[in-house]
Amino acid sequence: MAEEIAMPRLGWTMEEGTLVEWLKTEGEQVETGEILFIVESDKALNEIETFSSGILCIPPGAPQPGDTVPVGTLLGYLLQTGEEMPTERASASGDPASPIPVPATLHNQPTSAAKPPSTKGNPTISPRARRIANELNISWHHIRGSGQTGRIIERDIRAVTAQPPDSTGHIRELIANRLWQSQNETAAVTLTTEADATGLVDL
Repeated sequence: MAEEIAMPRLGWTMEEGTLVEWLKTEGEQVETGEILFIVESDKALNEIETFSSGILCIPPGAPQPGDTVPVGTLLGYLLQTGEEMPTERASASGDPASPIPVPATLHNQPTSAAKPPSTKGNPTISPRARRIANELNISWHHIRGSGQTGRIIERDIRAVTAQPPDSTGHIRELIANRLWQSQNETAAVTLTTEADATGLVDL
């Protein structure tokens, strides 16, 4: 059965998230525990791993990287070999229409996927650094990282372009808005009480 991939809720107050990028490509075999995509919430970039295995299939009209969508929005499916992509979500009402066939390139995938290639010798990069590199159209594969274990981080990408970090980015703006909202909509209350501390002083 097709496994739905939806925008996750990463906090009690989260109502929407931004799909930053897919870390797997259309038609690629995905294994349980692998990082599938990156989501930007109000406060952080989050790597989303999958708890199932299958072939990634992104339906036509699905949100694209950079789109901000409500929690629960369908992003794609994990299909098994030869399985057809549903035309509507399992929770949708009404009579199901004829299924959309999976592209031919997906049907010939082996049932037992090979072990993911080792990243030994290849640089690793943080989600934020990867996003900035994509925004600035920078190839990061040959950059020497200064992070822990040689990981490429934001300052390494900025150093290539000599561009200072953006201190008024989207996340900081959201945090500022939430703080302002809290101060203006939440009653400031101070509770005080009195207690006889005579016995405590005698100690």
